[in-house]
Formats: sequence, structure tokens, C-alpha cells
Amino acid sequence: MTLVGAIAIGAALASIGGQWAAMRFGEPLLEICARWSCLLAISFGVAYLLYSMDESMVGRRPPWSIISFLLIGCLLFDTIRTWVKVRGFSHQDTPLFPRYTRNEDTDEWPADSTNIRLREWIQKNGYKQVEALHAYPFPELCIREFHFDSSDETIRFSVNFIPRGLDTIYVTYSASSISKEGDRYVTDNSLLPYGGCFPDKWKLVRRPLMRSPSRLLKRHEKRLVKSGKTFMPWLDLPLNDTKEQHRLLERTNEDRGILNPRPSWEQFGRFSQEGRYRMWKEILLLKYFGVSAS
Repeated sequence: MTLVGAIAIGAALASIGGQWAAMRFGEPLLEICARWSCLLAISFGVAYLLYSMDESMVGRRPPWSIISFLLIGCLLFDTIRTWVKVRGFSHQDTPLFPRYTRNEDTDEWPADSTNIRLREWIQKNGYKQVEALHAYPFPELCIREFHFDSSDETIRFSVNFIPRGLDTIYVTYSASSISKEGDRYVTDNSLLPYGGCFPDKWKLVRRPLMRSPSRLLKRHEKRLVKSGKTFMPWLDLPLNDTKEQHRLLERTNEDRGILNPRPSWEQFGRFSQEGRYRMWKEILLLKYFGVSAS
């Protein structure tokens, strides 16, 4: 049992260190590792205490069976808690999509060295800023978006700054292009859960753990070449395009039964049973595995 206790202590230290590093560097993979380490610390720690206090409480069961039972119990508890949160969110008045407005301030880009180099890299690759937006999904949360168009205006590269905690900002990227036929190609690494459906003309590839903007942009460019289609210059400003796409997404999800009809939102909530399940699954996949079902 000494080994079980040592593993519990090691997992606890890994969880604390991983969480600190994740918040310090804004790295979701570290946050996922810290989350799993926390579950292991709880499972091994409780098992160690049970055997240390009174082995008759666990009988002759081997430690691994108790640890497995505790780990599954922790995961089950979190899945139930997540379902309750999704159900509660379904009945809230929070907008389904962030309501973006034009950001007239010129000092909203984070001034740390990493993000300054990011902006220099974007400009070096021939992208010019088109518009800056921000939204307040919650009073204390401000999401900032900066949109850049390529030199031929066929690729719109967006940078999103999402606060996490007091001093942490997660940076996500999105590259979008519109084909001559009207297909919308999107490559992003969004961390925000989206449990709905996308319109048929959306061709989305989502890689939440791909943190390199250059790799993501190259992935998008390869998709465009592989499609063999002709892509059109962007004409709409980002704010107008965002509002139109949000309306299209809401209508698509109502038509497909993910959202309840608006007149019944007050009684049944915004999400249908299938919509709640899809959102619940999306949150857990992102939380524990860093993958998206979208």
C-alpha cells in the first residue's frame, strides 16, 4: 500500500503543477493532463485511506479494483454534474451565440511578448486586419476577436482571445474560405463546446489541441487545394458575416430538432433532449480528451 500512497501524492503534485502550468501558458493539453491527474490522486488517495484505516472495509479486494471503482465513480459524478449544468443553461437567458460588436479601441491586443510575436507573424505572412470585435457572453467575460484577410482576400484568419481565470488567456484561431459554389471551409481549434449541427454547406475541421497558428493555416490551405474548387474574395465585413452565420446556425438547429421552437423555450428550455445530449457529450470530450464531436 506504500506504492498506492506514493502514486496518490505524485498524482496530486502533477495535478497542481499541471493546472498552474496550464493557467500560466494557456495550454489546454496541460489542463487535460492535470484533470486526469486529479482524478487519479483522488482514487489512489481514498483507496490508500480505506486500506490504512481498516482493511475489513474493503475485504480481500485487490487495491486496483477499489481504485478502478473510485475512478469510475468520480467520472460518473462529473458526467451527472455536467448534465445538470447543461440542463440549467438550456433554461437561462444567456444568448446562444456571443453578441459581437465592433471594437473601436486600439489597445485591445494583449501586450505580452508571445502575442506581439503572433501579430508580427500574421502581418509577415501578408495578412491585413479587417475588423476587431468583442462580445460579453457574461458580464465578467470579454471575448475579443481580430480578423485578418490574406493578400488575395480568399482566406480570413481570425484570432480569438478568451479569458480563463484572472491572468490566463486562451488563444484560438480560425481560417475560413468561401468557394464559388457557396461552400464554407472552416479550419479552427476552438475550445468552446458546440453541440449543434452545422449547415450542409459548412465544411468544418476542428482540432482543439492544434495550438500552432502556422500548422492550422497550412492545414486549411491544403484543404483548399485538395478540394479543387475556386475560392472567392471575402466581401462581407466580419461583423456582418458573423451575425448572418449565427442566424443561419440557429435556423439550422431548429429545423433539425436540436433547438426547441422559440415559443416553447420558456417551458421546455432552448435545447431539445437530443440537443442537451449533444452538448453534454461535446463538453466531456473537450474536457477529458481535447477532441470535438463537431
